[in-house]
Amino acid sequence: YYKRALSSEQILRIYQGDPTLVSNETLFNQTWKFCLTPTDGKVDGITNCNTTAVTFTLLSPKNDTFVNYSSPPYNFTWDFTGQNAYNILIDNNSDFSSPEINVTNITSVNYHAVSSGLNQGETYYWKVIVNDSSGFNYTSQVWQFTLNDPPNITQAVLNSTSLTNTTNENLTSYVTIVDPNSDPTAKAVDWRVWTGSSFQSISSLVMPFEKATISGSKVNDLSSFGNDATISGSVSLANNGGRDGLGALNFSGGYLVVPHSSSVDMLGRHTTFSLWIKTTDTSATLLRKSHSTYPDSYSLSIVGGKAVFSINTGDGGPYGTATATSTTTVSDGNWHHIAAVRTGLHTVSIYVDGVKEASGSMSSHWTQVNTNSALTIGEGYNGLIDDLYYFYNTQLTDAQIANINNTGTLSFIDSSQTSPGQTWVVNVSAFDPYTIQANSTNALTIVPEPTSPANNSFISDPVQLQWLFNGQTEYRVVVDNNADFSSPEIDFTNTTSSSLYFNTTSLPPATYYWKVQANNTYERSGFSIPRQFQLLGAPLNCFNANTAGSTYVLTTNQVGVISGSNVCINVSANNVVIDCNGYNITNNGASNAYALYSTATNTTLKNCANIDGYSVGAYGTADNFSILDTSFYNNTRDLLFSPLSGLNISDVVLDSNGNKINYTNLSAYVASVPSSLEISHSSQALSNTSYTSFENKAVLVNASSPTTFNSFSVSWTDGEATNYYEQDLNLLLYNGSWSNLNNSPDITNNLLSITNKQINGTIFLGESKEHQVASCLYIKKAGTYNIAANLYGVAILKNSSGEFPQPACIQVNASDVLVIGNSFNITNNIDGTNYGIYSTSRANITANNIAISNYSNGVRLENVSNFSSSSLRLFNNTADFVVAPYSANSTNISLTDVSFEEPSGSRINYTELSLFIATSNNTTVLWSNTPSTLPTGSNVSLNKSINISGIFTLDNLSITIPTSLVSSMLYTVNDVQLWKWNGTWTNLSANTSIVSNRAQISNLSKFSIFSLLLPSEPTVQPVQPSEPNKPLSISSTFSCPSNKLTVKATSRGRKLSGVRVVVKNSKASYVESSTTNSKGEAYFTLTANGTYSIRASKSNYDTASSSKSITLCQKPTQQQNQTNETSTEKIIVTTSPIKLIITAPQLSDLNSSVAVHAFYTNSSPASGITITAVGPTKSYTLTTDSQGIATYKPTEPGLYTYTST
Repeated sequence: YYKRALSSEQILRIYQGDPTLVSNETLFNQTWKFCLTPTDGKVDGITNCNTTAVTFTLLSPKNDTFVNYSSPPYNFTWDFTGQNAYNILIDNNSDFSSPEINVTNITSVNYHAVSSGLNQGETYYWKVIVNDSSGFNYTSQVWQFTLNDPPNITQAVLNSTSLTNTTNENLTSYVTIVDPNSDPTAKAVDWRVWTGSSFQSISSLVMPFEKATISGSKVNDLSSFGNDATISGSVSLANNGGRDGLGALNFSGGYLVVPHSSSVDMLGRHTTFSLWIKTTDTSATLLRKSHSTYPDSYSLSIVGGKAVFSINTGDGGPYGTATATSTTTVSDGNWHHIAAVRTGLHTVSIYVDGVKEASGSMSSHWTQVNTNSALTIGEGYNGLIDDLYYFYNTQLTDAQIANINNTGTLSFIDSSQTSPGQTWVVNVSAFDPYTIQANSTNALTIVPEPTSPANNSFISDPVQLQWLFNGQTEYRVVVDNNADFSSPEIDFTNTTSSSLYFNTTSLPPATYYWKVQANNTYERSGFSIPRQFQLLGAPLNCFNANTAGSTYVLTTNQVGVISGSNVCINVSANNVVIDCNGYNITNNGASNAYALYSTATNTTLKNCANIDGYSVGAYGTADNFSILDTSFYNNTRDLLFSPLSGLNISDVVLDSNGNKINYTNLSAYVASVPSSLEISHSSQALSNTSYTSFENKAVLVNASSPTTFNSFSVSWTDGEATNYYEQDLNLLLYNGSWSNLNNSPDITNNLLSITNKQINGTIFLGESKEHQVASCLYIKKAGTYNIAANLYGVAILKNSSGEFPQPACIQVNASDVLVIGNSFNITNNIDGTNYGIYSTSRANITANNIAISNYSNGVRLENVSNFSSSSLRLFNNTADFVVAPYSANSTNISLTDVSFEEPSGSRINYTELSLFIATSNNTTVLWSNTPSTLPTGSNVSLNKSINISGIFTLDNLSITIPTSLVSSMLYTVNDVQLWKWNGTWTNLSANTSIVSNRAQISNLSKFSIFSLLLPSEPTVQPVQPSEPNKPLSISSTFSCPSNKLTVKATSRGRKLSGVRVVVKNSKASYVESSTTNSKGEAYFTLTANGTYSIRASKSNYDTASSSKSITLCQKPTQQQNQTNETSTEKIIVTTSPIKLIITAPQLSDLNSSVAVHAFYTNSSPASGITITAVGPTKSYTLTTDSQGIATYKPTEPGLYTYTST
């Protein structure tokens, strides 16, 4: 009977006959007794008992921690209550052989030790022994501690360069650390920015790898993100091995694992890695993070002893890789600082020891590095790593990286990395060999930056004050008509926006000063530099700007003209700015009216939403006239100027109808304006037949005399470019004749510019109808497309949502398209199902003179009518030419002289094909090897085979026959036969005509492989002379020991040269040809016994033939010369040379067996002979069998030679 509920494990032990388990039932102050009584079932034996106390737990100081040496007494506590007495031992030896403290009879669970006998900086071990009321002694576990005083951070200050805290100043931290025990020290610096509720680190990893940051397998991240790492495998602390003499991690087969989080995922951010390494490894990974599905990853590695930083993209966009490799060898066993920076989203850079050594960029426009795996540190690395920082979303400058290399930490933030209103602080962690001390600098808030109205502006009611900000809780705005702000009219706090809008009914017209201050719950900035404005009272409507040096800011739309005048805004004072502040200036019917009329120097008109309906939009007669960010429409003349120096126009819109459908965004500068210069939108149509108007963008430049524009540029938006090819845009000038001003657009900035050109006429932005293609292209309009470079991969379609890869390199999404390849290549270099040329539901497409390789489909058509191609090369595609099923059939497909080549693309084996298909919905054309088994009577293949499959009618097919190929084999073009293979051979020659070296056939269906074959015997075609042939006679002699056959040709008893003689022995597969010399003789060396046929022919002569039975000369006997010496016997063996012949045709298919026969001159087989077959780049070692035969399969095209031993 157990007075408790037993666990399942205890019940199992009882069932197994072992009721000895007590678990999860003990308390710290309990003593347990276990008694055992043996029995034999009849008599019980002697009962034996054993008593034990429950092991107790030490509490403080924690194991492997630090106790302040200068703050005795040192308090030791443990958890074991209710016992009689305790004994504590403290020793600097782990075996407690000579304890410095040994105190007994302690009745409480704590002990206060004084410093006597304990030394600073030394590690001690301690344990407690308990004596319970039963007289038993029990010992605790052993813990250790180190007596040490932590370092003191005596100074932690954050300042801006000039102490004014503006955005044009760097932020610098000043930190001083003093160690009371004179231990070496180090620090970690963690820059943080206020986010509205807390300070967030700009580094998502701050890992100094000091002893105080490592506990067991956990490595602490000191950033606000807390991305702690876990040690996997063999990684240990080198407590005095760091680059600063303190801690570092020693990797020897293990690595760190940082769990995935958004703060260590690169995505589309600028990032910087900084760390120190010491290694002799020439190949290892320092950092790596990747994606489980996509190719996205980033890594910092050592490759060949160099530091390499690489990013890979591809999630949702085209694959891209950017890599930078250092020039310095970092595996020399010395400490090196490594920094890796991602900047501009597509570019990476690598720094070694504070110096940028290399950069690399990706061609892909996809910016996301989207990873989801854990970040690993030091995987496969052997060596030391110290002070690892991952600057999250921060691209450090060259100066900052040099600063880390020189000082060990980042001591300043560049002004480009701050924003108005931000609050910064620096968390500092100080280390000695044992402990850590943390502190923070003062917080510093960047002063807000006023933006509007401009300083010294003239404004009217209502007033809107604006400033730049960065997420502060609130702002304070002060407005006063005294420069010292002694009695402010407005002192407004608690606004959370970046502007203050108020009516001025309570403020009289006067000069006012204003400033702004940023506040948050943690820090308050200083005030911004004061600005002033002139309050005019009621809103302006058409006025005289007659105060020099003033800015007039509109607070409402301007309508009409000044009463009694034909001008809305009349500028008569120098250095005046008219800031429309986004409002309009609109004519209400006044005739011969001017929106702005200026006779003063240094006039600026800016920020006008629309200037509408005037005779002249803006008129200027004095030097230095500027018009900025302003739109003109429906004016008779937009801009008109009389003589002046310095005309500046920037981002000015000239619009004809006011809805900004057709408008021109113009920027220009003219140093010297003539007596009259008009610049207006032109509605003239572009009539140049070589160009298409780009969105009707045209500008009329009408000058009284030739005018030089120092600069002139027209820009456009991404949306406008959707239906055009920006690379083909041109600036055209028409002034009675056409001239091209510039055809090199800046596609990145959507800009076409000219410099130092005389202009008088109408300037058009036009697109060339003949497009130059330098990269894979999505064709969206009819026209001619000239390929101007080798193309790779697939086209990228750009729109307002991003950039997206298309399925093809040339994707034809328009009808009436001509693609001219100019002998350039289109090559696939990315994974996936991709096409070289692809079109769906279009008509009248032609593609000529292109080589396409490595795609899933070289050409793919779906519901296309009237497709034609000539001089097209297709090789190494999964399928070369495909007509795929779609909603309707493709029609009128015509290929002319299209070559389908073996996968290598070497053009040794290729088929030049022409075909026409009237209608098809399922066709595949692919180069093919000739089937290995040839039909009876046709034992020679020209390796001209094509695999055409599908269910349709092939209206016309012709395969080109190279004359040189067949004539080299003693055949003529007329010997060529066209065969079909679909499991069995079918001779189509009866239906084939040979015209102009083409085997032509029509109206075929349900076919597979077409092959050009030759019969076993050449057919000699008789020559039809215009007069009777002359007689031709031949004779032959055979001589030993050379085995030479001499054939003599004569005509009417005279020796006849230039006669072609063919000698053949069918049994030995011997075919050779030669031409008689001046003696009328041709020579042949024979290699086998048998009957040889001899045939001779020459133009205008009869053909002569004969045969001769040949027995080769006897093989010389082997001769042995034996020389007897004291202990050596030499045997010299001489053998006759052997002659090798190939039994296969002179042309053989790749990967087909070729047999090489070796015969002695007496025709007996030569067995056991080593033969070397040497191809273009490979060689094969063969050994003949008992029949003198050796076989092998050549794997590359080319000429093979044979040697033997």
